[in-house]
Amino acid sequence: MKSNKNFAILLLIAIVLSIRHSVMAQGLFIQHTVDDSLIGACSVCSYDLDGDGDFDILAAGNSGNQIAWWKNNGNVPISFSKYTIDSNASGIIFVDAADVDNDGDMDVLGASWQGNEVAIWKNEAGGLISWKKIIVDDSITQAHEIHTAYIDADSLLDIIAASGGNNQIVWYRNGGGNPITWEKNIVDNQFNGARSVVSFDINKDGHNDLIGAALPINQVSIWFNSGNNPIQWSKQIVDNTIGGAHWVNVIDLDIDNDADIIAAGAIPGVIAWWRNDGGNPIHWTKQIISSGFSGALSVAAADLDLDNDIDVCGAAVNANRVTFWKNEGNTPILWTQNMILSNYMGSWPVFGIDLDDDGDIDILTAASSLNKVTWLENTTIISNTKEEIQNVPDKSSIFQNYPNPFNPSTTICYAIPEVSFAKIKVYDILGNEISTLVDEEKEAGTYEVEFSASNELTSGVYFYRLQAGSFSQSKKLVLIR
Repeated sequence: MKSNKNFAILLLIAIVLSIRHSVMAQGLFIQHTVDDSLIGACSVCSYDLDGDGDFDILAAGNSGNQIAWWKNNGNVPISFSKYTIDSNASGIIFVDAADVDNDGDMDVLGASWQGNEVAIWKNEAGGLISWKKIIVDDSITQAHEIHTAYIDADSLLDIIAASGGNNQIVWYRNGGGNPITWEKNIVDNQFNGARSVVSFDINKDGHNDLIGAALPINQVSIWFNSGNNPIQWSKQIVDNTIGGAHWVNVIDLDIDNDADIIAAGAIPGVIAWWRNDGGNPIHWTKQIISSGFSGALSVAAADLDLDNDIDVCGAAVNANRVTFWKNEGNTPILWTQNMILSNYMGSWPVFGIDLDDDGDIDILTAASSLNKVTWLENTTIISNTKEEIQNVPDKSSIFQNYPNPFNPSTTICYAIPEVSFAKIKVYDILGNEISTLVDEEKEAGTYEVEFSASNELTSGVYFYRLQAGSFSQSKKLVLIR
C-alpha cells in the first residue's frame, strides 16, 4: 500500500511536467497475474461463486473453448485456486453469473460466438462445485453478450442477449419450473451486428429497459419497456456515429439522479458518454472521453480514487492498453487519461470489483493474445472511511459507502460521539423506504453496517440516511446489476 505522500509526489510530478497521459495509474494499481494459460482470454467478472463470503473470479477463453473459475482462498495476500467449469464450450466469448434458478447459489451464463448458443451452467454445489450445462438457445448466431435482468412483472430472473449474426436483441422469459422453461422473445431483429446489451430502468417508470451497441452500424440504442403483457418495445437511437460500437454500460456518471450511458467504439477507438438531460423523449448530450483509444472493446465506471465522483476504465485490443480516465469535475466533465497496462496484447474486458475487500474498487481484465487474466489491485488510501473510523468520533458522521457503485452488497460506516438512538434507512429515488439497517440505541463509537440489495432492486441511485439524536445526514449509493 503506497502512502498519501508517495501518491502526492507522483501527482505533483505529473502536474509540473504537464503530462496529461500521466503515470499516476501505474502507481495506483498493482498488477497481479491470476492465470496466464486461459487460451484466448476474452471475458472476466467476479462474484461469490462458492458462497463463502469473498469474491471469486470467473473467465472465458474463446480460442480454448474454456470456462473456468478461480476460488478466492481468503488469505492475505489473496491466492486463487483454478477450477474448470467447461473445457468444451465452443467459441465461448462472454460469461456472467447470477442465481438464475433462485436456489441460493450462483449459476454461470455464457454466450458462444462460434457455437451459436446461450447456455447456463447450473451450480450443483457440493465441496468442489459441479456444474450442469443447460442450453437456453442453440440457434442464436454469433451470440456475443449475455446477462440476467427482471424484464417482466414477475419475480423470476430473465436472460437478455445480443446476437451479431441474427442482428438481434433478445430476451428469454423465465417460465419457472424444474428445469426452467425459457420463452424466446425478439426485441429487435434489425440491430445489425449487435454486440452488447444491458438492462436498466432508464426512464424511471418501474420497468427495466434495454440498452445496446451494434458494431457495423456504429449505433447505441435504447428499447423502452412498456410494462404491458405482452411487452411492447419502443426504440430510441441515442447515437449512430460511434465507430464500431462494441460495448455499452449504464451509470449515473454525473451523479444527477439520471442514468447516463457510456460506450466503447472499436473503430477507430472512442470512449464516450451520453448525458441524460431528461424529457420525453429523453434528450442525450454526447461527450467524448477519449478519441485515440484504438480498438476500444470495453468500458466500465466506478469511483476508483474515492473522491466521490465516477471515473471510467477501458481496454483497447489494438492499442494493447488498459486505461482509466480520472473524472476532474467541471461541466462538461474534464478527464485525465492514466495508462494502467501497456503492451497488454489483446486487451479485451474490464470489470470493477472490490476483490480484496479493502474499500476501493479493483479492476479485473484479460488479454486474449497473452492468454492472461489479471487482477489490478487498487492501492487508494481510504481517508474517509477506514482511517477515520479508527479514532473516537467528536461528532456524528455517516461516510460514503464502499464500494460505490456496488453489486450486490456495500458497507456503510458511521460515527456517534455519545449514546444515541440511531437509525439508518435506505430509500429509493422517489423516497420510498427500502430497508432499515440500524434501529437501536448505540454507545459512542464508530460502526460498520452492510447493505445487501435484494433481487427485486433494479440498477439505479438510492439514498441512505443516518438519524442519531438531532443529527440527520443522507448520502447516495449506486446499485449496478
